[in-house]
Amino acid sequence: MNFDWVEFCRTGIDWVDLEIPYPPTAGPGGSFGIVGMGTPIDAETTAVFFWRYRRVEGWERDVWRFLYRTKLEERHWVVLEQDRTMLEAMAFDADQAEKPVPARPRRHPAPQALPGAGRGPGEGPAGGVASPGLT
Repeated sequence: MNFDWVEFCRTGIDWVDLEIPYPPTAGPGGSFGIVGMGTPIDAETTAVFFWRYRRVEGWERDVWRFLYRTKLEERHWVVLEQDRTMLEAMAFDADQAEKPVPARPRRHPAPQALPGAGRGPGEGPAGGVASPGLT
């Protein structure tokens, strides 16, 4: 399973929001999201919680729930079990050996080269803010 987006959120509690793009054949609703949060229990134990979501309503929600339960849920449990096994095997001080890798700035096409450019000062396509100075 591949994912397009992971956002680390620090809102008084640390959590992550993961987005998995699903094709139209996976049913209604677009991307599938997972929110994950770890809660420390003691110095060596953490409980990890995951919430799954997909933005659908009405009968499409019923279709999605059916497809998830019959086709996808088992796969997701396999992935969660792999994650659990990996996390339990990590050394207690594994984070001490981490070394941040300098990020390369993303290069965006010049605003005039983007479709829909010229919506307003500093705006890119669909109203998104263009990154100043990165061309």
